[in-house]
Amino acid sequence: MTGLPLDKGSDLAIIFTIFIVCSRFKDVVRIVKNYFLIKWCVYLVGFLSIVAIYSLLVLEYPLVNVLQVYRPYLLLFSFAVFFAVPLRILMRVFHTIALITVFQSILFLLQIITGQTFLLSAAGSESFASGLVAGSDYIRFYNTPVFLTPVLFYFFFVFKFKSKFKHYFILLVLILTVLGPMHRSYMLVMVAVLFIYVLLQKSSKKKFVYSSLISITIFAVSFVPIINSRLTEGINDLETTWTGKLSLNSIDANENTTTYRIAHFMERLDYVLNKPLGLVFGIGLISDNSPLASKLNFSVGLVSEETGQTSQVDTGDLVWSPLILTIGVFGTIMYFLFYWKLMLYYYKHINISSYAIVGFLTILVAFFISMMGTEMISNTFRVMMLLLIVLVIKQQELTKLILEKNKLSKIQS
Repeated sequence: MTGLPLDKGSDLAIIFTIFIVCSRFKDVVRIVKNYFLIKWCVYLVGFLSIVAIYSLLVLEYPLVNVLQVYRPYLLLFSFAVFFAVPLRILMRVFHTIALITVFQSILFLLQIITGQTFLLSAAGSESFASGLVAGSDYIRFYNTPVFLTPVLFYFFFVFKFKSKFKHYFILLVLILTVLGPMHRSYMLVMVAVLFIYVLLQKSSKKKFVYSSLISITIFAVSFVPIINSRLTEGINDLETTWTGKLSLNSIDANENTTTYRIAHFMERLDYVLNKPLGLVFGIGLISDNSPLASKLNFSVGLVSEETGQTSQVDTGDLVWSPLILTIGVFGTIMYFLFYWKLMLYYYKHINISSYAIVGFLTILVAFFISMMGTEMISNTFRVMMLLLIVLVIKQQELTKLILEKNKLSKIQS
């Protein structure tokens, strides 16, 4: 569901992050000691390092294959980069990212109008469109901007332009970009998450305003036949799936996309649980690029156009299958708990920092669609969540400093 206008530079980002950690090591140690959530970044990387050593020494996987899976997790240390930047600059960086995302969204919508590709996919893939929506000439492009979700929430709840026309135009562009790929699950989840946030509001006025805006938007788009059809199909798929049998032996992976994803996860979970030390380490750090992956024999998965073989490890369909395989049940639980604790932290600080609203809603969306995409294990998602957490921490500290100064000035007066 994500797209970039440029090829990824994750390796350069990893090298830069390592350089910052090494050059500011004392500051990094202090930050880790002071903030519990930041400690979890270290815990995760520490556990991944143990899995990497296990993969190299016990399973005897090639170093190149292990590093290929291990190195993206080093971006969990990117908090060190953000802590080194003043709050004012970080806010400006986020706003710049938001404006770039709006520009990307306009390009994305132009793709639908013209049928021409203007954006690369997040993975650098050459596959940008999935064909036509059944019964129409509508081309579904998948290369939406990587930061579409947090940026939509940013313009909803954090930043408002002085010009109402400009503000509502940007919101319209972002909402149309959410609808553009016709992802049934993504559209349903975005609506559900916005309603959840509205219900959590203490102010009756805010509840009324937000619920009215969301309801009007839903009412308007429901008259678009293609959108109405896609949402109806999605709801029907969910009903069919949850009213059927969900055991590994009885589930039909070909019934619909939801049963396919459940079967995909259950097949790999069953394999890991029946493997020595699989509960802790899974099958180790390996990807489909490794020749060792060909020794696996999973039947549920995407079929490669190049080899004609079923993808064994990597998938673009859900988060939990590749996590269960590569870092085991224990590592997957750690990964889940990290983002769960992060989401709760954002929620508790909603009244202190509006960026906490963005973080809370973005993680909530990610959890809901974790069985429908792999955004939650992408480099961009990890880095964005860490950028937001540092923004919230810095705003919290600034608020405390202002309160302390006010108290001191009252005492002196």
